[in-house]
Amino acid sequence: MAQDIRIISIEKKRKKYKIETNLDTHTLEEDIIIKYNIFKDKVFKEEEFKRILEENKNVASFNQVLNFLSYRARSISEVKEYLEKKEVSKENSESIIQRLIDLDYLNDEAFASYYLGYYQKMNKGPNYIKTKLFEKKIDKDTISKCLLEYTLEDEIEIITLVLEKIKNKYFKFPIKKQKEKIQAKLMRDGFTFSAVNSALRDLKLEENISETLEKDFGKLKKKYQDLDQKEKKDKIIQNLLRKGYEYSSIKKKVEEELWD
Repeated sequence: MAQDIRIISIEKKRKKYKIETNLDTHTLEEDIIIKYNIFKDKVFKEEEFKRILEENKNVASFNQVLNFLSYRARSISEVKEYLEKKEVSKENSESIIQRLIDLDYLNDEAFASYYLGYYQKMNKGPNYIKTKLFEKKIDKDTISKCLLEYTLEDEIEIITLVLEKIKNKYFKFPIKKQKEKIQAKLMRDGFTFSAVNSALRDLKLEENISETLEKDFGKLKKKYQDLDQKEKKDKIIQNLLRKGYEYSSIKKKVEEELWD
């Protein structure tokens, strides 16, 4: 037999309300309190109160998502996953997401544009951003449209700023090796091959290889110590050339060892 539900007490907890009834205790959202004019001693039919509690779940979920969105921009996929973790039903989840889209709180194009600007400031290239947007499950068309805003000129400008910070980082290596390391770093950061090559073409680098050449030479000398003099010499020269040292620097080092 259905029972009437009487409100015994109401206690405000920030924007929520702790409601004690003659049967149980509940926490209701402020919007629900206002909509149904809930106050002490008010009486509801049991079925009506059940519907109120169900609606309260949906309002609570919506408010939780608003809080989730307040920290940073989110993709539609991220919000879906958030609601799944909160065990919101598929039907209510879809309703909440559609409402957020209608309110323009969710917009994957705007989200992609936000990520583009954010990662450009982090000195990342378009391929890096593309990967990140795929991870956020943004559709291919939206990603392609977004990346049209990232021009080759933008890439070269950002790469130039990065080069100013890192171009002296590898000065102990041969210039060829420096360029290889810089190129590898820029490619890892998602810049396109054409932009990287264009930026590196006129890059002026300096080298101070005496320490690294001495170290590499010593390792190779030990490695090939059992070979005859000529074969040892050829092996060391070939290895050092592959490491990017100039032949003139290698020849000078060999001569310092007084080899014939």
